[in-house]
Amino acid sequence: MKRALPIGVSVALVAGIAVMQATDAPVAPRAVHPSFPGDASGRLDDGVAAAAAGSKTASPQRPPRTANGGAPSFHAVFLIGADGGLVVDLVARERIDSLIAETSTGEEAEARIVQGLTEAQARQARSVLAAYRAYLQAEADLLAAPRRREDAAAAQALEDRLVALRRFHLGEAVALAFFGAQERRTRMAIEAVKARAHEGG
Repeated sequence: MKRALPIGVSVALVAGIAVMQATDAPVAPRAVHPSFPGDASGRLDDGVAAAAAGSKTASPQRPPRTANGGAPSFHAVFLIGADGGLVVDLVARERIDSLIAETSTGEEAEARIVQGLTEAQARQARSVLAAYRAYLQAEADLLAAPRRREDAAAAQALEDRLVALRRFHLGEAVALAFFGAQERRTRMAIEAVKARAHEGG
């Protein structure tokens, strides 16, 4: 018989982890240079090239920012890649979260995220911001919906829906860059709870 989790455990496993920063096992954030179709929905293109941006610390650190000519390239949110494109990674997600928290309107956030960028980079930044804000709203709606059960199966179902929302709004590569490490931790936590429940009968 499956045992119900203590009150709030599945929410701690999934809803809480959905907003938790990388504070446990060291992971390497994935850096991607997305291509943006610029469609009306703001959804990012799934066909992006991903590259590992290695880090051995729990709080990911980026390499020195370098522009095409070798001079430092600074921006409030994104690292500028050697090809002039924006690097979309876990650090960018954390900075976008901070930007959204610090601004009162979407227009203000958009104005700030494009400061100092070229026209092409600004288009990419707006696309990332729009897609991520759409995901956050969908996530908030999902987490606010009532849940009938608080067990590992319910936690798994909720996590599956969150993962699907991320892919839908952000595309596969950006979703992995933003949430891949978090999703791995969530899967491990749910599997551990399932194993304990199975051992307890």
